[in-house]
Amino acid sequence: MEPTPEKQPIKRTVRGVAMQLLPWVVTAALVGYLVHTTDLSRVWATVRRVDVGLLVLYSVLTIAVTYLIDTFSLKLAFSRFHHPTSMGDLLPVKAASYLLNILNYNAAAGSIALMMKVRREVPVVEGLGTMLWISVLDLAILNLLSLGGTYFVSLEGGTLWIRLMNVAIIGAFVGSLIYWNGGFDFFVLGRLRSWRVFNGFRVASLVDYAAIGAVRLALIGVYILSNWLVLPLFGILIPLHVLLVFVPILTLINVLPISVSGLGTGQVVMRVLFSSFVVLETAQHTRALTDPVVDAFSTSFIVVQLFFRIALGLTCLPLVSRDIKRRQAAALKASTEARSD
Repeated sequence: MEPTPEKQPIKRTVRGVAMQLLPWVVTAALVGYLVHTTDLSRVWATVRRVDVGLLVLYSVLTIAVTYLIDTFSLKLAFSRFHHPTSMGDLLPVKAASYLLNILNYNAAAGSIALMMKVRREVPVVEGLGTMLWISVLDLAILNLLSLGGTYFVSLEGGTLWIRLMNVAIIGAFVGSLIYWNGGFDFFVLGRLRSWRVFNGFRVASLVDYAAIGAVRLALIGVYILSNWLVLPLFGILIPLHVLLVFVPILTLINVLPISVSGLGTGQVVMRVLFSSFVVLETAQHTRALTDPVVDAFSTSFIVVQLFFRIALGLTCLPLVSRDIKRRQAAALKASTEARSD
């Protein structure tokens, strides 16, 4: 039986509320699982042994460098696909987006598109398309790194599955290049070329992929290096080439909008990946002893970085807000004068 017209809006509202609550429910469930299955006293003992000064230093340096590199890559993309854009245009926008990044990466990307609509008159759909193009590029780079890393480290039965996933995603990316840059329509997909959301794909040349891809690779490299520096503070010694596999996997998982800011999902996967690299003072090496150490690292590093990103976002948000109001007021004044003429 079809729902009546009166019930359809209610049904859509309930579905929308459920979809908004789902990440919070998943996060609560995962955090509850982590708390229930770890030794909190060992977690706290591990945190107390950490050099807090170095942890804060590495975190601040990581945020500062990735903030600048990420913003520079956005400048290149928006300047290439839309209008000439300066770092000054994008630095406060990127910082303000960190506040929505608390929810998930996609919400932050959407906020950048909306703010660029006001600041640089970039159509929202095309702005979203530019963020989508960057995400696809990141996905390809992460999978290339992961695939290369699997030849330097064995993940037992998981290596084959990771390689299959990597090859499938890289293959889809190559297919995208053939479609957009090679002009092959794959029989029925030619109509996508006119969709505004794919403006970035339509405009981007292979040189754009290489140039902006190099900047995004540097961004991912900083994240890998920061993990390599911070992990030993907690007594977790993972070779750099192994992190070439682990960090891309964790990044892919954290980007998925299934929990708030990736909380819970990343920590559960870190337990599986990092536990065998924990250095213990005892000859015993069980998950009961290693998981609290991994939990101490994952929780501390995430919380410290979230704190500084939120502080940066709150600092820049008033600048963006005032600029948006000023531009809206100017647009309203111009519209009013045009009507009066």
